Amino acid sequence: MYRQCFYSCFQLLVLLILVLSLWWIFGYLGGLIPGATELLWLLNWHQLLMLLAFAACFSNAVIVYRVVEAPLTTQTRLHLVYQFLCLGLVVLALTAVITWKVLESGVPEEETSISSNSFYTFHSWAGCFTILAFLAQLVLTLSREWKERYSQLKIILIVFTCVVATVAMVTGIEDVVFYRYIDGLISYSNYQWRGS
Repeated sequence: MYRQCFYSCFQLLVLLILVLSLWWIFGYLGGLIPGATELLWLLNWHQLLMLLAFAACFSNAVIVYRVVEAPLTTQTRLHLVYQFLCLGLVVLALTAVITWKVLESGVPEEETSISSNSFYTFHSWAGCFTILAFLAQLVLTLSREWKERYSQLKIILIVFTCVVATVAMVTGIEDVVFYRYIDGLISYSNYQWRGS
């Protein structure tokens, strides 16, 4: 009984986060449809897809064994479905942000390379570590032998992924606020500070 209540509350929290994010993206960040001159819609897709990947898919993959009352094989299949949905969304989100970076640079695509110079914010590095930890635990999940042998490492990787994904999300919000609003896309003098 309490598991179903927890699961329902958890799903409502994820839904609330997604609704608030969509409200923010459409209300303040320009939406998800290409603008005439701006490329920021690609960054909005990056934000939404990463949020769907980790808040909706990965978190459900983590808790599926605890809250879904079904045979172990069904739980495992559901866990893998969530994991691969997360992986697909991460690939799409990375494609969006790399495409934005290439198009924003103004340099022809064949002359552009993504290097460590492209990762100049803490958000970028936190995101890289999140993806690496996610992929490492996914590899452990797919190998039955490794899954049993390194079960404690898998738990550590899952917790690390959750923590670093949260850090990446918070620093991503900070980047949006400081780089989009304060640093020139909307001039500092036109930004409406709340509460002043």
